[in-house]
Amino acid sequence: ARFLPQHSVGYFVASRTPGNALPVPGSIGRLCVSGSIGRAVGGVLDSSTLGTLVAQVDLTAIPQPTGPVAVQPGETWHFQAWHRTTLAGQPTSDLTDAVRVTFQ
Repeated sequence: ARFLPQHSVGYFVASRTPGNALPVPGSIGRLCVSGSIGRAVGGVLDSSTLGTLVAQVDLTAIPQPTGPVAVQPGETWHFQAWHRTTLAGQPTSDLTDAVRVTFQ
C-alpha cells in the first residue's frame, strides 16, 4: 500500500470474497472485502517516512477467522490495507483500494 500518511500503523486484510461496505464504523474508508475476512496479513506494520506498507505474506498460512489457510492454485483472493489517519485533525482510520490476486 502506498501514499499513506507517514508512520501510519496499519495491516492488510484478506478474503476470497469481494465486498463493498460503507460506512465502516470508525473509518472514513470503504471496505472492499467481505465474507470470511482475515486480519493482520503479514503483521501490524508502520508506513515509515515513505508512507508505504509492505508485508511478507505466507501463502501457506493466510489468516482467517477460523485459523490460517493455504492458498490453492486457481483461487482468487482480495487484499486491502486498513490504516490509521486523521480527518480535520481528528484520529480515524481509512482503507486503501483493494487488490484482486488470482494464484496459479
